[in-house]
Amino acid sequence: MDFYTNPMKYTYVTGITKVFLMPTDSGGIPAVAVSYRVAIYIYGAYTILMILIFMIGWSLILAVLMAFLSGSDTHSKTPLLALWGSGESMNATMLLASYFKRVILLNKGGDMKWGGMRDLLWGLPFVFIALVVVLGNAAASVLVPAQLAMGNVAPVAKDVIFYPNFANNTQHNLTSSEIRRLDSLKVLPALRALAAVEVARGTARRRVYIDIDGKSDDSFNASYDYNVTGVDMGLQSDPKLRLRVKGSCHTDDTWLLNSTDQGDTYRLFGGNDTFELKYQPGVGLPPMLNFRINTNTGGGSNVLYAMIPNTGGLYSHTPGHGAWYVTDKTGASVPAEYQVRRKRPVLSCWEAKTWHLNGREVDGSKLDTLPIININFVKAKA
Repeated sequence: MDFYTNPMKYTYVTGITKVFLMPTDSGGIPAVAVSYRVAIYIYGAYTILMILIFMIGWSLILAVLMAFLSGSDTHSKTPLLALWGSGESMNATMLLASYFKRVILLNKGGDMKWGGMRDLLWGLPFVFIALVVVLGNAAASVLVPAQLAMGNVAPVAKDVIFYPNFANNTQHNLTSSEIRRLDSLKVLPALRALAAVEVARGTARRRVYIDIDGKSDDSFNASYDYNVTGVDMGLQSDPKLRLRVKGSCHTDDTWLLNSTDQGDTYRLFGGNDTFELKYQPGVGLPPMLNFRINTNTGGGSNVLYAMIPNTGGLYSHTPGHGAWYVTDKTGASVPAEYQVRRKRPVLSCWEAKTWHLNGREVDGSKLDTLPIININFVKAKA
């Protein structure tokens, strides 16, 4: 299913004079955003421009050839006359080809006379020049306009961006109009995010490295590594900015503290905090997953987090496998023939983030300390 909403008329900055930097992996490229109709006119104009440039270039080539070769009495003037009277490179190629055909026919029936051979060799460079101009004109007329298209992108108009003014209102006492505008932002971005995730699966998956060391009904170990660039973030100022993320996860049975007929209790991160799960044995209920972050790590780029599955006790009509979904037979068909084992292991994970720009690297929480970054940081008032 695709989700799409039509933006307001003045949401994006468009116009042939509104130049902005298009972010790419190799740096910003000056660009303008125009409508599809205007783009068609620009493509056509560039095609005509290429034709005119090669026509003028051909005229200059003819002028140079006539200036240096017309006074020579060593060679036949027929190729030069064909060039001068051609008008453009395609006609010149056809006239010279006709000339060579006549030279070959006049000398058929035996060895070609030296005069005919000399005229043939004398005219070959002109054929080559005319043919190069013809092919260059055709290629430039097609390829150059096609290179103008950079994609369906445009900068957003600043006036249509709404951000709650929390910095100047520490109590968050928003007015009724601000509340309405804030609520209106919650639904549509969520729908657009669903569509963005669906589209990004193909491209993003190729950029994410996942190494699974082992996978069975009792254990799971995996490490992952991926980059997010300034282009992915839509940054015009620092497209070469890169967020490097590394992490690893493994199942841990030692976190299970207690198990009863009602649910399981886990001790989080080996400390005093506990987390209780209630079994949800319904057949039609989906499996649930709980995320917890260890806030006692002292900050920094290294983050410890856990994924706690609430799958134990779920009934299933089909057998399951894996550390979170392994099933046992119930011995009955009602409510289901299979049930997920209780006491499922927690997935203990760590993740580290670092920012990279122009050969410099900083901690994931210190983006604003990069010495060459052009992003303006606005800190909320306490």
